Amino acid sequence: MSNQYYIRNSTNQKAPDDRLNLVNSKIMQAFPPSDSLRQSLKDTRGLTDEQIDMFIASPINAASVVEDVLAAGDIQANDLLGVPGIYLDKQSGTTGKGAIKFKTYTNTDCVIAVRNETGKVVALQARLKATDSGPRYLWYSSKGRPGGVTSGAPMGVVPGKRSRKDGQELRIAVCEGFFKAAAIARTLDVDYVVFCSGIQNTSPFSKLVHRLARRKPFSLLIVPDMDFLTNREVMKAYAKLTGEAMQLTRDVSVLAWPVRFGKGFDDMLAAGGLAHCRMRPAAKFRDALYNEAARLGSPTLMDYIENCFD
Repeated sequence: MSNQYYIRNSTNQKAPDDRLNLVNSKIMQAFPPSDSLRQSLKDTRGLTDEQIDMFIASPINAASVVEDVLAAGDIQANDLLGVPGIYLDKQSGTTGKGAIKFKTYTNTDCVIAVRNETGKVVALQARLKATDSGPRYLWYSSKGRPGGVTSGAPMGVVPGKRSRKDGQELRIAVCEGFFKAAAIARTLDVDYVVFCSGIQNTSPFSKLVHRLARRKPFSLLIVPDMDFLTNREVMKAYAKLTGEAMQLTRDVSVLAWPVRFGKGFDDMLAAGGLAHCRMRPAAKFRDALYNEAARLGSPTLMDYIENCFD
């Protein structure tokens, strides 16, 4: 079957969330997780079947993805444009026939659905197989190509396991990366976990938290990666995020654990460090970050971490 379609408009504008969700969901459905991928994620990452069904797909086949999505129905060729990853291979002006293609990656381990506060799939992320160098996660994006758009690196939301009673405040955690968010969601007593692709990509944070809270009272729990102890840029980014969180609500805490249990929350869980975690007010964490990043002296970050476990 040819993938030449009549395209009414190919302006490089990102599609609205409803259409992003429609197309991205069709892509996820076309490439469901294999039995071996499902078992691997359960064994190595601790994901539940529910989390896998909601967030994980098998690697996307670039040669067939457009045909697979259109064959599923409920969508027209023109609806694909404006979805990150989709682009026109050939284009004549802004109308005419073009080969609709999807920019994908080789060496992909799995695909992660990034869902917003209402559960819509607003972006897709590729997790690459382990290599000695290079990034492990890449956004599906077609920025710079005809009809293509950027993902925008949105923050995602994973539902938590908490059963909140009427009148109780919402508990929202924030971390780096989907797999850590999934681990927090099934382990800690929170309503939602907000995750970013990197601690320096948190620009949507405040708006996303407000949309989640919907004017209800809420608390925030920051679950940092422990590399903030050695990376000055990460220190600054966490200081910025913590300060922003403290402007949203007075109830902001930080979860800390001894560094020997690993960098991320998921590493710490695998190392048996959950019982050693401590929750502390965010103000001291922020001050220690700023002081250390500026080399202003006491209290240092290591002092802060060690004092958590006195």
